[in-house]
Amino acid sequence: PPAFFDYIEYLLTTRFAGIKNQVSLLADLDDGRLKTLYRRCDALIHFGPGPAEFLDEAVYFDKPLFIAGGVETPTSPSRAGYRFYGADRQSQAVRLHGLLNDSWALAGLLDRQRRDLAAQKAEPGNLSIWDLLELAAARIATP
Repeated sequence: PPAFFDYIEYLLTTRFAGIKNQVSLLADLDDGRLKTLYRRCDALIHFGPGPAEFLDEAVYFDKPLFIAGGVETPTSPSRAGYRFYGADRQSQAVRLHGLLNDSWALAGLLDRQRRDLAAQKAEPGNLSIWDLLELAAARIATP
């Protein structure tokens, strides 16, 4: 949303000027550009209450998914990405950096994401967008 980009731009100018040249804000990306970004990034970060719409992409591109925000509840998914609760962004950034630089912990997170997505797919009627596209392509190719 434009207001979110304006706020991030404000923060980069006023509080985080030292990293402003290292941050790119992108919107309305075509599929090719988005796919390139997914391949080149180190992690996917989602700011919101739930990761369901990003878990497919994280697993497909073998990237860790970090969820920053939301409120922890008894029904919060526990394995779909690494969750950060609370507003202490500095400690979240330190933990995120630590996980990205710990190959054992990172491998464990990626494995949990794959297992969680497989469990979600096993539920009736719960296919990922990638699965739906592969099914559609197979049906088109079959006379």
